[in-house]
Amino acid sequence: MTNEQSDSILNMPLDTLEQAVLEQVHEFLNDAAVTCASNKPRYKAKPKLNVWSPDIKLALDEIRKYYAQWLKNLATPEESTVLENRQYYQKVEYDIGLITEIVKDKNIQPATLEELQKAIKSFNKGKSADIYEITVEHILHAGKNLEWFLLNLISIIFKKGKVPEMLKEGLLTPVGITVLPVLNKVIETIVKVRINPAVLVTQNVTQQGFTAGSGPANAALPVEEIYRKAKDNNQEYELVLLDAKSAFDVVIHSHLMKRLYHAGIDDKHWTIIQSMHTDATSAVKWNGQTSELFNVLQGVRQGGILSTDLYKLYINPLLNMLETSNLACRIGNILCNTSACADDVALISKKTTDMQVQINMANTFAGMEGYKLQPKKKHGYKHQT
Repeated sequence: MTNEQSDSILNMPLDTLEQAVLEQVHEFLNDAAVTCASNKPRYKAKPKLNVWSPDIKLALDEIRKYYAQWLKNLATPEESTVLENRQYYQKVEYDIGLITEIVKDKNIQPATLEELQKAIKSFNKGKSADIYEITVEHILHAGKNLEWFLLNLISIIFKKGKVPEMLKEGLLTPVGITVLPVLNKVIETIVKVRINPAVLVTQNVTQQGFTAGSGPANAALPVEEIYRKAKDNNQEYELVLLDAKSAFDVVIHSHLMKRLYHAGIDDKHWTIIQSMHTDATSAVKWNGQTSELFNVLQGVRQGGILSTDLYKLYINPLLNMLETSNLACRIGNILCNTSACADDVALISKKTTDMQVQINMANTFAGMEGYKLQPKKKHGYKHQT
């Protein structure tokens, strides 16, 4: 395909761009595959043990259907949650309308070739193909023509602040991880690098999950130090470990977008992220079979490049409230009443009354944000003198 043909595709309206883009990308990838195939070493395949039967196939098909239905239900907000907090939801929706008007004309810089190349090189190799059977390796070996085509396409998306629907079709694996289109992952990676400084500034200091230079061991440190201090001083202390049910899967998009704006993302990066979560769809792939697409009306997709940063912003107000409560334990003059690693939150206190206040705060926040704390998975520990 010539440069003139590529330019004509990229000049199409965004609504009619999708099929042309897919055809163009596949043409580049087919050319790359033909070029690479002649250099690929051939191996004699090992014989496979044939244990397949119609009964096994039927059983797996039924499992796939029920699993797809369960995930579809999980991606749909519960009506009871909406009704319980209708006034709060309506206020957030009103705020989102105002934010949309504020940011719509705040343009951002187009993607650069350096950003694109860094994004592609940052991906892990050997991962599953997306819903279009494209892998990272395809992009890596497709050559400069595809690279420039993608750069122009991403720049158009950044200019319009809208992601084509074809790039929002995810493929769910049996373990609940969503394989997003590789082109979407490229866009998410570029956006993540750009907004990450604002996320880190906003992020509560007690949040140690999915943060460069930190991790679960850092989250465990204040818990261990409070325990040691209580034991050495012969004092009582209480520890409660909270577990949120399907935390990533029930994030309310409008609430998330409001948090994103409050974090200082107030230009078309905000619009792009909102577009990624609007009219998104997924299908379940199991044993080589793919279900029908269903709408994803809530949640951040596990497997998405931006998902961890977005979830940290979503839960951040709870950590801020616990910090400003000034309740519970200290090490010296440092408040240590909370420690978090992504969606896992530990509450620490020396007084039962203070601990109950913290639990009530966490439970109220969960109710407002549409997720549930699981009593059967919530663990409590009391160290007594």
